[in-house]
Amino acid sequence: VSVRRTAHYFDLRTIAGPPELLEPIRGQAVRLARSRERYSQMNAGKILSDTPPPLRWPRRFAVSRTGTIDLKALILLPLTLMAQRVSLKAGGEQRNTLDRLEAAAACGALSRNRARDLALAYEIACRFRLDHVLACPDDRRNNDLDPDGLAPYERRLLKSVLLEVQVLRRLLKLEAGVQP
Repeated sequence: VSVRRTAHYFDLRTIAGPPELLEPIRGQAVRLARSRERYSQMNAGKILSDTPPPLRWPRRFAVSRTGTIDLKALILLPLTLMAQRVSLKAGGEQRNTLDRLEAAAACGALSRNRARDLALAYEIACRFRLDHVLACPDDRRNNDLDPDGLAPYERRLLKSVLLEVQVLRRLLKLEAGVQP
């Protein structure tokens, strides 16, 4: 079972037509994911294997060969998957990342401070991505941000977001029993 494919069912929304058509499918996906430890392990594995550490010692950006950072893969995807993971402990009824983090804090799956920090990191990363995509020509839009093109304060802010993702990865490794 693909974690990425399964995760799409958590976000199903009706655009047109009766919502009753989708709710049973979504509900079954959430119930199955909540009842299967294997899903939780696969989710953790996806977060840890697909996303290399975003910062290198001493707090230098881990950039691709082209000198860029993939905002979606290195920040947004791990935060989104983590929010899905912890929201299942809160019932899994939420359909967006910020609501999932809030629900996880409300049920004790995350501390209020950790949920707030992750939500703030997510919002900042979304803003970086939006600004970057809008600045790209239509035919060259992507998620690859060049940190050298940022102002010093923006670089510090991006480093703070990446540090939050690193903390998330460390916590997940501890929870999943993976050796650092």
